Amino acid sequence: MLTKPGLRLMGGRDRTVHFCVRRPRCRGTPSRSHTEKLLQDTEGYERLQLGPRGRAGMCGAQLTNGRQTAGMSDVPHHRRVLVVAGGDERPLSALSSRLGSFDVVIAADSGVHHAQSLGLHIDLVVGDFDSVSEDAVARAVADGAVLDPFPAAKDQTDLELAIDRAFEEGGHGAEIVVVASVSGRLDHALANLLLLASPSYATCRVSAYVDRWSVSVLRDETRTFLTAPDRTVTLLVVHPEGVRVETRGLAYPLRDEVVYRSSTRGVSNVTVGDEFEVRVAGGVLLVLREWAD
Repeated sequence: MLTKPGLRLMGGRDRTVHFCVRRPRCRGTPSRSHTEKLLQDTEGYERLQLGPRGRAGMCGAQLTNGRQTAGMSDVPHHRRVLVVAGGDERPLSALSSRLGSFDVVIAADSGVHHAQSLGLHIDLVVGDFDSVSEDAVARAVADGAVLDPFPAAKDQTDLELAIDRAFEEGGHGAEIVVVASVSGRLDHALANLLLLASPSYATCRVSAYVDRWSVSVLRDETRTFLTAPDRTVTLLVVHPEGVRVETRGLAYPLRDEVVYRSSTRGVSNVTVGDEFEVRVAGGVLLVLREWAD
């Protein structure tokens, strides 16, 4: 990770917040002016000073429940990392009770608003900061969040940058959970679903809550899902070739059938009980299921 000297805030709550600058694949150079203003407007701090920071792990340190500890070498393989994306629609309040606890919470740009609405403690904010309010960022910083700004002209969405950071924090074998919304942007919705299945995250267990739906990425495995009767389930192949799919507990079972990416064979199935099982062999499958009424 390429770093530059960063901003350091030291203040009344005895916290140190690092301002991180990385160089992504982008068309442009990062600007610190907007983020500097956000930090200068933050209440509760005594002074703002420029200072160097080292190169180790995430933003010079590993983030664990809002605290920073040196290095990444001791990261266990079962870490849970939550990524909250931006969007016009806030997550359903019922989602709070489903998420559980996480080692690290990352907000992608205006995902700060949604994370705060869910009562989450934010450890890292990633993005170009073009759609998040200064007050929301200031509150996150005051609570110990680290800011990792990127230029607006870049080759990745804020969500992809945030999931990349989640992978860095969690390491191989981690569980990465994304909270997102369609928010009227079909292009973003399709891109984000495909992003979840990226081979870059193949060594992690990746899932998402998208509005009233939950999405799980399956890779050559069998998984059982808890549910309720009469819930819609859709199976979408994202592998270039056809994959073998077998189901149990669905009204329209697939019995070791080859399903192709261009097929609607797995669309709009229905649960018949309190759980169902999906087995996929030879590729990658997205399991979409209703979790909210």
